[in-house]
Amino acid sequence: MRLVIVAVVASTLILSGIASMASSASASQAESVSGTWGSAVLTSTDVTNQGGITTRIYVGTYKFFGDMAGTHEGEFSWIFNSRTGKGTIHGFSTFTGTVLGSAPGQITCVYSGTVEDVDKPVVGSTWAQKFTCDRGTEGLAGLYIHGAYIRIAGSLPIRTFSAMAHFES
Repeated sequence: MRLVIVAVVASTLILSGIASMASSASASQAESVSGTWGSAVLTSTDVTNQGGITTRIYVGTYKFFGDMAGTHEGEFSWIFNSRTGKGTIHGFSTFTGTVLGSAPGQITCVYSGTVEDVDKPVVGSTWAQKFTCDRGTEGLAGLYIHGAYIRIAGSLPIRTFSAMAHFES
């Protein structure tokens, strides 16, 4: 029950923050985008550990479902304190798919955020990342997206995303 309440509160706070940021730029055209995501393939390409600080570099593909349907392929790094399990995540990806029922296309995304309990996820621990996507092609040309990914650990992890999106004329 606590896990669901945390997810609802986190999603509500993120959406209200995103909506206020989007109001200054094309608010009349901005639309809410949301859904779920899951890992399809994830490969570690490099791991370093120095003085209790661990850096892991990954390449991977994530599947997205909902208003933003398709795959993200990219590279990201986790930098975290091995003793506390807390750290940061940074990366970039190319999303291939559709947004809000658009024609298929590709768009470039960058993201950063925080992670908890990287090595041994504890029920209720979170990963929260902000992301921005632009420079789209084909059906995603002129699209701008700003939002957040949330992952809450549990026996069935909750993985959601919420964003505001608009196509520039």
